[in-house]
Order: sequence, then structure tokens, then C-alpha cells
Amino acid sequence: MCEVGDPTRFDRESKFARWCGTGAVALSSGEGAANPVKHRLDFRGNRRINSVLHVASVTQQRSQPQAIAYLAKKATEGKTRREARRAHKRQLANRVIRRMWRDEQTRNQPFALAA
Repeated sequence: MCEVGDPTRFDRESKFARWCGTGAVALSSGEGAANPVKHRLDFRGNRRINSVLHVASVTQQRSQPQAIAYLAKKATEGKTRREARRAHKRQLANRVIRRMWRDEQTRNQPFALAA
């Protein structure tokens, strides 16, 4: 994850997701003023990080009960496998940036020296 550098440069999870290519992009512009119904994966962004998130998603789908349940829930919502994978990658990106923010905060705290 050294590609990210300083995680505090992303002030929201959505900005990190957009940077790594897991943010949702509206599939069509012909839906008028209403919210878009269909989304697709953002083809921009950091392809290396996106690849890492893809491998993590595939690996978790095989063995992690939480990931299996999440993907099954998305399937019952009417999402295709591809749409469910995109949503799972976005969830993973959110978890990654939250962890990086926590680690950065811990790293920047001054050490309490024992007397």
C-alpha cells in the first residue's frame, strides 16, 4: 500500500475509492434528474491498488463467511456478479483507508515515556 503515500490526503472514503478506481460511476446519463440506477466500475484510478482489491475480493469470496454473505446479499438485491464484486471492492477500499487513517494517527501520536 505504499502507492497511497500519506493517507490523510484523502479526507473522505469516497475520494480514496475514486482514486483507486472502486468508486461507482453512473452507467447511463439518460436517467434524467433522478439518481442513477445502474453503476459500473471506474476505469480510471490506480490500477495497481484496484488489482490488489480485486485479488482480496476474490480470495475473501472463497473463504470468508462475511464476504460470502455480503455477495449473496447483493445477489438477492438483483445485482449481477460483476456489480456485486464492484460493491465488495468498494467496501474493501473503505476498510483499507479507515485502517490506514488509524495507523497514521497512531504513528503520529507522541510516545509516553515511562518514568
